[in-house]
Amino acid sequence: MLNWSKIFLEWLVNKIPEGTRLGKNDVLLANIVLRVNREATSKGLRPVLLSAIKQIHPLDRGPAAKKMRERVEIFRKHKEEIVQDGHISTQKLNEFAPSITLIRTVFYEDYFVAFEGNSRVAALQEVFEGERDITVDVEVLTLPKDSPMLKDISQLRKRYGLE
Repeated sequence: MLNWSKIFLEWLVNKIPEGTRLGKNDVLLANIVLRVNREATSKGLRPVLLSAIKQIHPLDRGPAAKKMRERVEIFRKHKEEIVQDGHISTQKLNEFAPSITLIRTVFYEDYFVAFEGNSRVAALQEVFEGERDITVDVEVLTLPKDSPMLKDISQLRKRYGLE
């Protein structure tokens, strides 16, 4: 329990500088995360292709970008092991890049949008670019087919310049 408390406190301290730079997109993102958690009809952990995951927001702020760069270096140190396994389990993610949440996604069209764990996804994708068969454990939340959330997620990604 103490380890998770330390991780949470570290996460919180890293987020404080970002608080002064919050804008409309950040409010929309927070709203989407809350609604996804509320509207999901099911959720489950499963392996998905790393190349099939897209970020919901860019990592363009100092603390988030710094954390992503640190994770790139950690994953590079373990690249051979991961490529050999072909899979990054939740256990390995927590060992290499601990976080208070899983990588959490929703399925949209033909890919998964990560709404939690964006810096881990970005770091993994940078290190394993070109490795098309690497899978990673993610939590997939299922939304109703007629949910307006899917359109809202797409619009937010467009606002961030990701689509």
